[in-house]
Amino acid sequence: GSPRASTEGGEVAEALEVLASEYDMSIAELTDLLRGTSTSAAESLYGLMLSNEEEQVLGEVRRLVDMESDPLSAEALLAELKRNLSEQRFAAVLQSPVLERLRKQMRYFMQVGKACTSDASEEWETIYENVAGSQSIRICIDENDGHVLHFRARATLPVGLASALAATSEAA
Repeated sequence: GSPRASTEGGEVAEALEVLASEYDMSIAELTDLLRGTSTSAAESLYGLMLSNEEEQVLGEVRRLVDMESDPLSAEALLAELKRNLSEQRFAAVLQSPVLERLRKQMRYFMQVGKACTSDASEEWETIYENVAGSQSIRICIDENDGHVLHFRARATLPVGLASALAATSEAA
């Protein structure tokens, strides 16, 4: 090749070595990362673009999404982060692959919510009942406030009536 091409190739190789060294990666890992050939590499690439604070928040979002299945708390963290960042910085955060998993969980969450509130009348739905029918949990969305969920739990208590009443009085 031409002297210019070999000079540019040397500069690219040198830049890759510096970048790989700075982020404690091998040249092969960095190359895979830049090509986008692996999910973990893609997540690492976004990590290169993010500050420590942003990466910490995304780490907590990953935990909430992947381990806790708590999309509402994850969204609250992202909303707080958005308030503290410029649009450009937040756009980099939005590129993280964990946000696609969060979007998927939120779609499921919304589907369940819609299913539970599809008929706002005072109809009780059974969400759990054991095979014998001696234990159950029924729910109902409050017809005046769709954010209120009422529930009824039914269980057989193997104790005397006085003990059962005392236990329910303490729970109330």
